[in-house]
Amino acid sequence: MIGYRKTRHKDWFDEKDSEACSLLDDMHEKKLIWVNDGSNSAKKSAYVHAHGAVQRRLRQMKETWWSATAELLQFAADCHNMKAVFQFVRKMVIHLSQIVQP
Repeated sequence: MIGYRKTRHKDWFDEKDSEACSLLDDMHEKKLIWVNDGSNSAKKSAYVHAHGAVQRRLRQMKETWWSATAELLQFAADCHNMKAVFQFVRKMVIHLSQIVQP
């Protein structure tokens, strides 16, 4: 396979987010340019800048997802819907255990 493989990301990652996808594509392009001419420091700094922008955007997406999830859990708890709370907690424990295991 040539190029970067497409993987399914965790629940917090919106694969249809055009901004994030364009940032990832830009970062991959700049990395290839830098790798082909490793002695050029300007190309390296362009890649490092693109990499930082991608990390910031993905962290922002993850924070937004966790905030929305916490609001849903809090709403269920405020409505005394314990069944929904326990289902939600079970889902999160399974989700987190999949992330931790290699």
